[in-house]
This record gives sequence, structure tokens and C-alpha cells, in this order.
Amino acid sequence: QLIREYLLAVQFFTRIPITGRLADWVGYSPELLRASAAHFPGIGVLVGALAAALFALLLAVLPDSAFAPLLAAVPNNAPFKNATELVAYAKANPGKVSYASFTAGNSSHFAGVILNQRAGIDMVHVPFNGTPPAVQNLVGGQVQAAFLPLLAVKPHVDSGKVKVLAITSPQRSALAPTLATFREQGYPELDIYIWASIVAPAGTPDPAIARLNAEFTKALRSTEIRDKWLTMGFEPLPSTPEEFTRFAQAESKRWAEAVKISGFKASE
Repeated sequence: QLIREYLLAVQFFTRIPITGRLADWVGYSPELLRASAAHFPGIGVLVGALAAALFALLLAVLPDSAFAPLLAAVPNNAPFKNATELVAYAKANPGKVSYASFTAGNSSHFAGVILNQRAGIDMVHVPFNGTPPAVQNLVGGQVQAAFLPLLAVKPHVDSGKVKVLAITSPQRSALAPTLATFREQGYPELDIYIWASIVAPAGTPDPAIARLNAEFTKALRSTEIRDKWLTMGFEPLPSTPEEFTRFAQAESKRWAEAVKISGFKASE
């Protein structure tokens, strides 16, 4: 019941409608919507570095903390088969290796910035307006590499058009357990996720936070919810509020550094 009220409060404050089977489960009436909003005043919604539009998607499967690693992918005929060989090739061919992102100013962009900085190379960033054109140009060989979500790359790996050099999760991912991580290959700084989570306003009573965390964690660990997240390319990773706070602070520091290194401006 607490989760139902929380989701209705999110709907009230964000104006994002709950639809489909989740709407049937939550139930709806104007009175319940107002009561839920009063129960959770000023609810705040955070979806990683993403906007509220993505939150509408997350509502379809019951939101909680979830993480999607990126893949460093290259055309199948590329002359390197792992991250170490990519770095060696880029050092031997300065300025001749380009990498795609699905837009400027996000994790797929800054993953390349961090690799450039840590490995001492100068891959050229080529931003695209969305994932499909980035994938298309990777498959076509117009770029030599890309940092992209697993679900975007997998069909082309299966067809033999693309190969993966490394995954950005700190351990081998349940989404692709055969893929070596950047950490295994000597680049622990490339632990990078597209992540999503729910937060509440500062000042929310600790007992309410603890209860919500317990309920969401229980749901997140259920086979049904976990399987739904995995089909979307996300790995559910429940945590405590304290663990999440430390993670968010570290993320803020890491991406501030990447932005500074890259010289990126929000107007780009």
C-alpha cells in the first residue's frame, strides 16, 4: 500500500500518468491521489542524469535503483579485440580514432573523455542525435568505436557486424557475463553506469525513508521485477540510503571532472 501511495504522489507532483497494468495495480481515484500527495509532500524524482520523460518509462515496471553499463563497441573488422589493443592503436595513430556517443554531454560522451585522459590518447568524439544514428555509423564504419547501451549493440554483435572490447561495469555483468570489464583490463576509472533511482525531499522523516527503502528493495529483489529490468538492459542493484548518497556524491565529483577535462558547454 505504501508503494501504491508513493507512485500516486509521484504522478500528482510530476503530472506523469501511470498507465497500463501498473495503473490497474495502483488503483486510482481523485481522493486517493490527493491523499497520497499529502502523505508524501513535495516528492522529488531523480532519474540519474536523465529527464522526467524517462521516468514515465520506469514507472511501467515499478521504479527503484537500477544500473545499465555501457559497452565499448567497434566494427567487427577493427584491428583490435580488447581495450588494451584499442589504446595501443590509438597511441600509434593519434587523432585517427573516432568514437560515437548518443549525444554530447552524457555518460557515452564522457566515457571516451575519461579513457582519453587515463590512457593518454586522443580519440575524437563524434556526437549523434540519439542512439540509432550512433549505432548505424558504428556498423557502417564511419566511426571506429562507440560507447553504447547493451540493448543497442547486441543485435549487431549477434549478427557479426560489431564486437565488444569491454563493459563499463565494475564486475562482469549479469547482462553479459562473458564480457571483460575495463577494470579487468587496467582501467578502473571506466566503471560507468546509466543509472536510475528515486529520491525524496530533504527533511523526509527517517522512518518513512527506511520503510520506502525496505519496500522497494523487497520488490527489486523479486524475480519478476528483476527480470523486467534485465529485459530493458538494466541491472537492479538495491542499496541503503547511505550507500546511495555516497554513490551520488562520487558520481557528481567524477562527472564534474570529466566535464572540466572535455571543455564541454551545456550549449553544445
